[in-house]
Amino acid sequence: MGINSYNQALKFLFSHIPGKETRVYSGELGLKRMKHLASLIGYLQESIPVIHIAGTSGKGSTATMITEILMAHGLKVGLHVSPHLVDIRERFQINRKLVSKEFFIETLNEVIPYVTQMHQSKFGAPTYFEINTALAYLIFKKKKVDVAVIETGLGGLLDGTNIVSNSKKLCVITRIGLDHTEILGTTLPEIASQKAGIIQVGNTVVALKQEESVQQVIKKVAKLKQAKLTFVETDKHLKLGVRGDFQLENASLAIEASRQWLENFGKIYDEKKASSVLKNISITGRFDVRQVHGKTVIIDGAHNPEKMTAFISSLKKYYPGRKFKFIIAFKKGKNYQDMLPIIMPLADTLVLTKFSSSQQEAIDMSEDPKVILEVAKNLGARNVSLSPAPKLALKEALDGNDEIIVITGSIYLQEEILRYLRVS
Repeated sequence: MGINSYNQALKFLFSHIPGKETRVYSGELGLKRMKHLASLIGYLQESIPVIHIAGTSGKGSTATMITEILMAHGLKVGLHVSPHLVDIRERFQINRKLVSKEFFIETLNEVIPYVTQMHQSKFGAPTYFEINTALAYLIFKKKKVDVAVIETGLGGLLDGTNIVSNSKKLCVITRIGLDHTEILGTTLPEIASQKAGIIQVGNTVVALKQEESVQQVIKKVAKLKQAKLTFVETDKHLKLGVRGDFQLENASLAIEASRQWLENFGKIYDEKKASSVLKNISITGRFDVRQVHGKTVIIDGAHNPEKMTAFISSLKKYYPGRKFKFIIAFKKGKNYQDMLPIIMPLADTLVLTKFSSSQQEAIDMSEDPKVILEVAKNLGARNVSLSPAPKLALKEALDGNDEIIVITGSIYLQEEILRYLRVS
């Protein structure tokens, strides 16, 4: 039986989110399962030019910037990011626009027979993330994109998106930091090795110039794969439409990746077009400044110490000498112990909350705010309180005297806040 409605489509996809007891990183088995699903559909990913992006911080912003720059050069660009913030179709954008619900349902119906077939295979049923990855490649093929910009989910080497073996793939590696250490490794070189795993034989690689230990790993993998490697220095003089000093390195990567991709395919890079795009670009949820009921609300998805450090540094720059009301929540397992000390010096008030069960892949409930409260108090936090839900915390903040409200700590907190703002 086929899917007839958008809600049915979501229900089908959500039914493939691994249960709590099995919600672990699929690793090598997951990649093999993803490759098998791709083989059933017809290896579509090999017939589409791909720009593949891995890293700890900046993947989504860099992917969006590359997409916009290539669009300005007249190309039709598919963009696959994860997780989405409000609508699942954010994962399958065509020229930064969502595909229609009808087209989404139609394409899912083409994939369902292969998913059903795999339930009885030695690989087992594909997961929510794997089905969405397959959907992305099929949608991009059907829409005849000139290039697909693909963001990895977790890691790189064994990530479900890492199924493109075409030598013409261009790889982008953003800043590497300590995140998902229980899966990817506890040192920067270990994590870099996983991220650099997206590099295939003959690829072009554009990587951010960063810690030498990270660069050595990327160099080693690129040499092994006979890949052309360029390290990119951050251009601190770029003019961007988005705030945050960390966006300068993402933009620098996006410029070089776009230039090299265009040259590899015999096209001319136009610096003026790229500059114009970056001056006017906006990225939802990345130092996202909004006016809500006369108050300034700043939303950012920083969810590890490295991202939080960059975000707080930018807050200091754009609002010197100010303190803020923070509304925060963390995904279970995230390193909030190290993020709290980064936040607290700028927090006049700290409101701890929890997001509800998310409609995203591999997501546990949020960390218990009561546990975070005790840690915050032990770190010296004084004006700290609890709120049962993000939207209630925001509503109370908007009714209060604080001029600037900062919401951060998790992409899934972002998701809930953005949904609330959209309907309120």
